[in-house]
Amino acid sequence: MTIEFLTDKGLLREGNEDRPGKSDELRLGIVADGLGGHAAGEVASATAVDTLLARFAETAVEVDGLALLEVLRDGVQAAHEAILAQAAAQPERTGMGAALTVALVRGGHYHLAHVGDTRAYLLRDGRLLLLTRDDSVVEGYVLKGALTPEQAAASPHRNVLSQALGNATITVGVYRGRWEPGDGLLLCSDGLFGVVPHAYLESLLRRSEEPAAILQAMIDAANEAGGPDNITALLMLDDQYAPPAPPVAEESTQELAAAAEESRPSVEATNEEATNVDAAAPVAAVAPPHRRGCFTGCVVLLAALLGIFVSFAAWHTMGYRWHLDGQQFTLHREIDLFRQAEVGAPETLRTPLTLALNDPVARKPLANLQYLPRRHTREEAIADFTNALKTAVEATGGTNAALYLELSEVNGALGGPPLPAPKPTADPGLGSLGADAEPPVTKAPRGKKAPQPPVSSNE
Repeated sequence: MTIEFLTDKGLLREGNEDRPGKSDELRLGIVADGLGGHAAGEVASATAVDTLLARFAETAVEVDGLALLEVLRDGVQAAHEAILAQAAAQPERTGMGAALTVALVRGGHYHLAHVGDTRAYLLRDGRLLLLTRDDSVVEGYVLKGALTPEQAAASPHRNVLSQALGNATITVGVYRGRWEPGDGLLLCSDGLFGVVPHAYLESLLRRSEEPAAILQAMIDAANEAGGPDNITALLMLDDQYAPPAPPVAEESTQELAAAAEESRPSVEATNEEATNVDAAAPVAAVAPPHRRGCFTGCVVLLAALLGIFVSFAAWHTMGYRWHLDGQQFTLHREIDLFRQAEVGAPETLRTPLTLALNDPVARKPLANLQYLPRRHTREEAIADFTNALKTAVEATGGTNAALYLELSEVNGALGGPPLPAPKPTADPGLGSLGADAEPPVTKAPRGKKAPQPPVSSNE
């Protein structure tokens, strides 16, 4: 695995409060974004990263499976307590904190722990998929359905956090998903994703360049957009990672016209060939034009009627149906004109539903998908799936935060409407959005500064 990072002050901040970290041996990456002003923010992010690296070197070496999530959660909690201890010992640093995202890849899965508004994205098959949810006030309104994601992104309060390391209490969000050969992860601070559009980040990651060059292009793009905040990006790429092949360029209209012109026989050649025809050669009998036209018209009409009949019969008996095989959903396209048969390879739902299928309440509406009648269109089948996700959330009450996040991830991947907002809970994975939530944490005001050279992981 290749792990590289790059960090930069941006164009308006006086110092860099971001702090990336990595362990090639553990296949571990960390991005922390400090809060609380120039000195305190740098100390908080550095304390968080150093504490995590030291702790994971001792506790995460032999651990695998779901136990890794507990190791990550405990490590982030230890970093939080270390920041609190420093603030208590030095009153001038009271209120310092950090947003943090840590990722570890092992045993065919990625494992994440997250607090604040740093982010983790999964890079798979040329697509960049957001894995984490920001612990911000506006994101809380999005979960409740009071704001759309677009409104939240444009809100002047989008940088007001609902929790961060250094608060009195935190709830660490943990995530786990399947890691496939060729996958990648992008961890970054809001100085990157807050100003560089998602589609442009995705296009940069499709370049056939070294990771260091891609990271530099990300930093440059953020600075070209104004560089209002510190910028940090960290890439974790599988050994089999390769950008998707670029599409084959189509020939231009002029090139096609030129090729057609070259292949067309000249008028002179055609006339010459006609003069060289042997006049004594026998002429084949040709049916009268009106008879040929009638016969051709009948054939075309019969073919059209047959095509309409076959199309209607196929449409009436063809459809999509969900199948559940163990822990995996597949969408099958079937036809029942003469006997049931599959048409094409089934589609596999790539997003895991491990928690939902192991929960007896959430599993029932999902398992019932395979007993629904075939749908004529794929969109109808997808709508059945998103409705089942909604029913699963309503059945569980939305109180299991990890389960709610898993269902929301699948719903987002399928483009379904927002799921019902979860109930306020102290369960791991979401953070409290109820009346007992910690007061918001606001990032330090911005100040002007000159550009500084980036700091690379290779130095």
